[in-house]
Amino acid sequence: MDGDRKTDAFYYGGVRPVRKVTLRSGHTITGTFPHRLLTAGDGGLVWKTLGEIGEGDAVAVQYGAEMWAALPASLRHVEVPAAYGDQKRIVLPDEMTEELAFLLGAYAAEGHTSRSTWSVVITNSVPEVLERVRRAWKSIFGLDARITSQPGRCPGVVVTSKTLVEFMDALGCGSRASDKRIPDVVLRSPRKMVIAFLQGLWLDAYVTTATAPKWAICLDSPQLLDDLQAVLTNLGVVHGRVSKYNEKYGKSFDEVYAAGTQGQLLVSMAPFLEPEKAARAAEYLSMDFAARDTADVVPGITPRELYELIPDDSRPGRNGVRSARRAFAFLCDPRTRQVTRRTVERVSTLPGVVLPDWLRQVLDGRLHFSPVASVEDAGQVEVFDLSVPETHAFVANGIMNHNTVNMPEQATVEDIEKVYFEGWRLGLKALAIYRDNCKVGQPLSAAGKKEEPKAEAAPVEVRPVRKRLPKQRPATVTRFSVAGAEGYMTASSYPDDGLGEVFLKLGKQGSTLAGVMDAFSMAISISLQYGVPLETWVEKFTNMRFEPAGMTDDPDIRMATSVMDYIFRRLALDHLPYDERAELGIFTAEERAMQANGEDPATLHADEEIEHETLAQSAEIARPAVPAPVSEAHSSMEVIESRQGRTADAPLCLTCGTKMRPAGSCYVCEGCGSTSGCS
Repeated sequence: MDGDRKTDAFYYGGVRPVRKVTLRSGHTITGTFPHRLLTAGDGGLVWKTLGEIGEGDAVAVQYGAEMWAALPASLRHVEVPAAYGDQKRIVLPDEMTEELAFLLGAYAAEGHTSRSTWSVVITNSVPEVLERVRRAWKSIFGLDARITSQPGRCPGVVVTSKTLVEFMDALGCGSRASDKRIPDVVLRSPRKMVIAFLQGLWLDAYVTTATAPKWAICLDSPQLLDDLQAVLTNLGVVHGRVSKYNEKYGKSFDEVYAAGTQGQLLVSMAPFLEPEKAARAAEYLSMDFAARDTADVVPGITPRELYELIPDDSRPGRNGVRSARRAFAFLCDPRTRQVTRRTVERVSTLPGVVLPDWLRQVLDGRLHFSPVASVEDAGQVEVFDLSVPETHAFVANGIMNHNTVNMPEQATVEDIEKVYFEGWRLGLKALAIYRDNCKVGQPLSAAGKKEEPKAEAAPVEVRPVRKRLPKQRPATVTRFSVAGAEGYMTASSYPDDGLGEVFLKLGKQGSTLAGVMDAFSMAISISLQYGVPLETWVEKFTNMRFEPAGMTDDPDIRMATSVMDYIFRRLALDHLPYDERAELGIFTAEERAMQANGEDPATLHADEEIEHETLAQSAEIARPAVPAPVSEAHSSMEVIESRQGRTADAPLCLTCGTKMRPAGSCYVCEGCGSTSGCS
């Protein structure tokens, strides 16, 4: 769930009793009884052992891992007996290609081999498809295939070669419909080659637009459908699997299907080659399933609980009172028994909605839930296990697994002793225990038990929590110019006030500076979301000096010693209260004008201050004494500073170093007469 991890150990556990769990989606997992799976319980996610899981439990399946090989699988290791006598010589490929993957997919769908004639036949009723297959045999193996058509039989492409038949067997393609598989060399190839295999396999798939529109494929090989489900899970296509009885053949066949928007996703990934199927697929893609995706539910939260997460922001509108809750009133209907994933995703995008951590983990981790269809003992087999550092969780066949025993913080030594004894009784090769909020050093001791006073609990390290901005948030865009260097600043805030994101864009910048500014913006934004106060950044970056520096087009900030100086002064003026800005010496043009006239700018914000005179009528208030000046003033601005007890927002003279005073919209130095450049 938290990205790719490397394993640090692989264990052989010997022969152990195992249990097989089959989900309604068709996914299966087989493991020892203490092995854990992630399930949805009341109000959150719960790890359950295979011994505890029963029918109906909702097990988490992760879709869309998108883990594919970076390079095509090599075929040099495929061993085929050397040709002898007058046996036809063919060229075998050295690595997997898209055309070869398509050919193997077409064979898995509608192909078979005959060892009596050493021939491979792929049938189809569409001439364009037959011609595509014929060209593939020629381009890959250099074989001249022929297209045959006999009365009462489906046309096909026939190619004869003993070496080719042995090559197909070595790849593990299977010779009959019931023993076909997706070859391992296809699964170990890049994504585009796996998609090419699926396009060939789709010769046996179909799309229906009737009562229950869906994409589906029905095959006689359960193992091939297992492989297909693993591929679809990796692609992020939520699907299901059912068994259908065929009266003509007197047996049941499994069918894998993807309905609604998931079927549309799959059809768009791997289009059909047959014109008739392609036309039906186009009709299927044009259908709207926005209101019909109700099968993908999220257990663990009731409709009413999800509704309560939506803030009540009722406001008058043209047609009456408008509220975000109004669109989700169906969640309060007693007929609504479960919550669909689509509804949770819609609610998560509303301003002010904060989902529980476990529900956010479900959405961010692409977790979907499928009920347990059956649980059965699978005898005794050789078992293996792997260790994943830190999380101890991993994905197997799409299903979330865990190989650590989690215990509550209140667990005693006796509880841990029982866990280790049970692990020994079951013959576990390795056992990891984690007690909440604690690192256990030695859970078992050979010494006798003694009554000892309980030591104080070790302090728990509290890590900051990131508060992300909602997808829709208020933002302001400021265009600025510092010494002729133009730029744009976008500042986004939380709905309940408070800066949470800053992005900067400078005009006429190269790729290096653009990358540096993007990285700087992300660093500032993430720190703000982790709780770093804005005034900390303002204090660090104001008065920083580097080019470009000089005049700006902002009436509140006429001079800036650098772009960073201007940006954080502007952020302070827009997002910090007056008291905090005054301590940092940052004022607006109006506030600086009042300072020059000997007035207190705090009177502009009287409504934000405490009314000391009113409070003094009921209780005596100690008023802070005005500090006496401790140094000689060299300019009128320094005199004002000494009287008001705060630092003025004025630059130092670049010639003599004396603090300048405002002169209109610019500054003038009383020591040497220099100006900031506009008077």
